[in-house]
Amino acid sequence: KDSFRLRSDRLFDMASEGKKQRNVLPTCVRPVHYCIVLEPDLEKFTFAGNVSIDLKVVQPTNTIVLNSLDLTYRGATVSQGETTVELQGAEIKTDDKKEHVTFALGKDLTAGDAKITIKFDGILNDKLKGFYRSQFTSGGEKKWMATTQFEPTDARRAVPCFDEPAVKATFSVSLVVPPKYQCLGNMPEKKVTEADGKKTVEFDITPIMSTYLLCWIVGEFDVIESKYTRNSTGGDVQVRLFGCDGKSKLGQFALDVACKCLPFYEKYFAIDYPLPKSDLIAIPDFSAGAMENWGLVTYREAALLADKDASVATKQRICMTVCHELAHQWFGNLVTMDWWQEIWLNEGFACYMQYFSTDALFPEWKIWDDFVTLHYTRSLELDGLKSSHAIEVEIYEAQEVDEIFDAISYSKGASVIRMMVNWIGEDAFQKGLMDHLDRFKYSNATTLDLWASLSKSSGKDVAAVMTNWTREMGYPILSVDRPSPDTLKVVQHRFLSSGCTDPEDDKVIWQVPINISLGGQDKPLSVVLEGREQEVKIPADAKWVKLNAGTTTFCRVAYSQSMLDSLVPEIKNLPTYDRLNILADSGKAAKAGIQGTTATLTLLEAYSTESEYAVLAAVADILTDVETLLHGDEEAEKLLAGFAKKIVEKQGLEIGWDSKDGEESTVPRLRALLKSLLVFSKHQETIDTCKEKFKQFTENNVPLVADLRGVVYTTTLKNGGQAEWEKVLSMYTDGTDPAEKDRALRCLGSTKDAALLKRAMELTVSDTVRSQDGPILAINVARNASGTQIAWDYLKTNWNKLYDVYNGGFMLSMWAKVPGFFVEAEKADELEKWFATIDAHQQQACSRTVIQSAEGIRSSAKWKAREAAVIKEFLKGKQ
Repeated sequence: KDSFRLRSDRLFDMASEGKKQRNVLPTCVRPVHYCIVLEPDLEKFTFAGNVSIDLKVVQPTNTIVLNSLDLTYRGATVSQGETTVELQGAEIKTDDKKEHVTFALGKDLTAGDAKITIKFDGILNDKLKGFYRSQFTSGGEKKWMATTQFEPTDARRAVPCFDEPAVKATFSVSLVVPPKYQCLGNMPEKKVTEADGKKTVEFDITPIMSTYLLCWIVGEFDVIESKYTRNSTGGDVQVRLFGCDGKSKLGQFALDVACKCLPFYEKYFAIDYPLPKSDLIAIPDFSAGAMENWGLVTYREAALLADKDASVATKQRICMTVCHELAHQWFGNLVTMDWWQEIWLNEGFACYMQYFSTDALFPEWKIWDDFVTLHYTRSLELDGLKSSHAIEVEIYEAQEVDEIFDAISYSKGASVIRMMVNWIGEDAFQKGLMDHLDRFKYSNATTLDLWASLSKSSGKDVAAVMTNWTREMGYPILSVDRPSPDTLKVVQHRFLSSGCTDPEDDKVIWQVPINISLGGQDKPLSVVLEGREQEVKIPADAKWVKLNAGTTTFCRVAYSQSMLDSLVPEIKNLPTYDRLNILADSGKAAKAGIQGTTATLTLLEAYSTESEYAVLAAVADILTDVETLLHGDEEAEKLLAGFAKKIVEKQGLEIGWDSKDGEESTVPRLRALLKSLLVFSKHQETIDTCKEKFKQFTENNVPLVADLRGVVYTTTLKNGGQAEWEKVLSMYTDGTDPAEKDRALRCLGSTKDAALLKRAMELTVSDTVRSQDGPILAINVARNASGTQIAWDYLKTNWNKLYDVYNGGFMLSMWAKVPGFFVEAEKADELEKWFATIDAHQQQACSRTVIQSAEGIRSSAKWKAREAAVIKEFLKGKQ
């Protein structure tokens, strides 16, 4: 297999259809090896660079075109055989729109070997992408570091290169820096030399890899380290964790997880971790949660570092983030998708594996509960929009890539994998992955390549069943009836949260692998539904029927009334996921107008003894959605609170405030959720206790367990004033624990005080709040019904400033989610009219998100108009 294979374009070959084509580089030359030398200046925030690229000329050409952005050029030389051409000035032409640099040679290179050497300069920017600067304080002194973030298409900001995932090569990197700085790279140091007051750190040559996985970092760090022993050879692999300002000591838990996770993956994939070392580093300014750079994984501080007394939720988040990034070392780094349309092959699998491995390391956490509540449910929500996108979505321009790093690529991708694993079996899945990774290691692969390996291992036609799940947007709602005791009739249509499914939107028929639980039967029935309508034979004596047993199939289910009537009395006896699934499907069917919301609220009453976190999270989601519809009607809000109290009061009071000896590790999160639900129900004793605990914690240093801090902070801010808000702000500005700073930031949007909400929005782009945290604060203000208009006004007024800060990218698309919390149809019109006025280039960064926000607003508005008055009357009858 050709290790340097270019894009195959086997899927979605647009050129052959005469449609819009991808903005990709010419294929006449391809790289074999890069030798990169960079000299960053952390005072002037610039860098000088030199790169020599060994090339393979595939067909004659008189130009060499590379990806480049925000770089200037001092010259270049191109050599082939005995001939060398020097290039200057007009012979080097940049195109910022295409993000290209073209080197005009004057005459053709012939097929064979060649080399281009380029001298260039760049800026250590503050946009959190490319080769950028990050600030931290140590001992009261402001310090800087330089780091990289290249995924998806920002290696071109640091070095001219073939910045496409399928154009792989090997890399040698050297950094020239003042002696006080440390240097990190993908590989271990090869040698260090000093001359003229500078040191040059040269790293070992990398394996064959994609440009977006490169990483180099310069700064002053502290480190903790460990090692693990390889499964196959018995040799040790060094694992290090770096931080700034003494923070590495907060990474012990993450380091321990890494040392357990890596050998777990080695055994599971039957392939050793490919590099001699594995570094993790916490970056003070970082756009994403983490980035899987091969051998040097970068993290947001809050995703890696935490105090030893951190909450269970914080430890779970850190564990899963580490496991996610380390899964990429195989899925994404060793084997890489052909093109960005198949980013799900990276992110969907890493998302699935983070839960799989975390469950193996910490089974007591019941972490798959979180998968269902966070990823499965979240992706069903987004994919219920008409403006969703398929898992495999064509990407034409670099600016479009960021928007598909979303719940579809990650969460739906992981959810359909989970569905497939349930269908083909875990053993067949593991064997198929082993075959796939071994076959395509150090190369690129497509979805069809993966289906072939899994078909081989399972003996099932995986592509036939799974293709529509990845190539088509949306998913089915299965309407099921029981026309006779031994027969189910199942009809599938596309589910849309708006409730409007036009024939044009309902053409896809999914093959649906699904489990069916039957009352009185020991094992579920497993079938694959293949048509628009299908009859399924069942035992005539089944007392009740539950479709999607285990909540593994990516769909929703709507039962006939008679089937639901027989199922409701059994809800409390069903497994956790099935209880959750019945309730969640009912809630979304109500929003779509498939059934009345009062039917969902009636069903909710069957959960008055519920004690599982995952199910209560679904209860909270429904109550919160209904509250949004009723916002502004104080009488209706009070009625809803009273209704909620009847469902959660008993469990919420019984669990108490203090941990008990021997309680399971899942209980602290359950306690926090139940207290939040009591606050929602306006349980005055709970509200008063939260305020008192806040006072004692902030004024008298009385300990407050980490798991309860979120509910205590938010409740106090909702029911307090400026003094309390200032205290939470100081937790963010003055705190040293990244996890606690993150918690405080998210709570600042909880106040009902308009002046404080405006101030919170002003902080989003300021010296007080890091740019990485701005959209997090903005979304939490917008989520608060008292703050939605405030956040929207700020977004409109400051859009150009925001674009300048983030320079496009997925963080800007996070900002575009702000207006999505409205429930008035005119706000969707307002959003679209405003969006039409902004620059077309700026629109590319968030057009999909804006369209989805507008659709979501209109869907909520229809629900409110249809149901708000009916819900209020229903609640009156429940008092």
